[in-house]
Amino acid sequence: MPKRRREAEVDQVETVPITIAEIVSDPLFGRGIDDYVAGRAAVSTEWNYERGRAFAAWCRGRGHPAPQPEKRAGGAALRLATLAFDEGALI
Repeated sequence: MPKRRREAEVDQVETVPITIAEIVSDPLFGRGIDDYVAGRAAVSTEWNYERGRAFAAWCRGRGHPAPQPEKRAGGAALRLATLAFDEGALI
């Protein structure tokens, strides 16, 4: 009988470096924020969408409003996202 692979033995996909600024400026990150704030169910499994939802939850837990769309590319959103990454709230 062939040996079954355990889940922990599954090959890892190729990874590429990305900056926090690139993540914050991705439209999917913003959509994740918007959907979380609006109370909508998750509609994507893309990394940056999920990061946006997690970021909005982190902001809410810290008492910060989630950055509005017109302010996401600016310094405040980037500073908050950097803090969330530094604390391990985002990966």
